Amino acid sequence: ASGPQSPDLASQKLQLGNMEIDFERYVVRVAGRLIPLTYFQFTCLRLLARRRETVVFREELCRALWGDYTHDQNLRLNSQLSALRHRLRDSEPWSIRTVHQRGYILTADA
Repeated sequence: ASGPQSPDLASQKLQLGNMEIDFERYVVRVAGRLIPLTYFQFTCLRLLARRRETVVFREELCRALWGDYTHDQNLRLNSQLSALRHRLRDSEPWSIRTVHQRGYILTADA
């Protein structure tokens, strides 16, 4: 008898509007077009996508990327998120928003 698909298999791909994220292959497509991302950018997107509509704190993102949270890593995070936003600019309706002095959120535009 075939049971329900395991959560691990079910969560390998995520479709958010016109953006598809393949967590297993580290591939992102927007409107069918392959979007090249660095490892750091993909890691940020993975955290934000898995907790979409929820604020992910800056400290958490830095620790996931570099294992620590320092001023320098905070600046590097700003750079990575800026590049990620630019690369995902055509994704609809989802976008990455800054939550002042807290972190970031992947949210659907109203």
